[in-house]
Amino acid sequence: MRKTYDRLNALYYFPKMRDLVKRYVKCCKQCEMVAPKRLEERQPLQPIDIMHAHPFEDIAIDVMGGDLPRRARGNQYLVIILDNASKWVHAIPVRNLCAGTIVDKLTSFSVCSALLEP
Repeated sequence: MRKTYDRLNALYYFPKMRDLVKRYVKCCKQCEMVAPKRLEERQPLQPIDIMHAHPFEDIAIDVMGGDLPRRARGNQYLVIILDNASKWVHAIPVRNLCAGTIVDKLTSFSVCSALLEP
């Protein structure tokens, strides 16, 4: 930022020039690529706590869609299932967000995952 400001300041001046140059350099893609790495701002790595759980003991479920294109079978939404222990992700396409539809899909998933358990 300083070099760019000094170059401009040698030829031009206008009010709030420093703030404008700072904002420009901060948003400039080429400036970001050649900027030196700031080692003093980095935080030391921390150990990650490993969950002591078996797969599918702790899962997260979310629904995504609405802005997804409707597919040939009429599916427009995804039910996303994430296993927090193994980070395994499973996506189930659904046509609508009715509770009955989602329960049917989750039931069929739980039957399939129960077959995977030892």
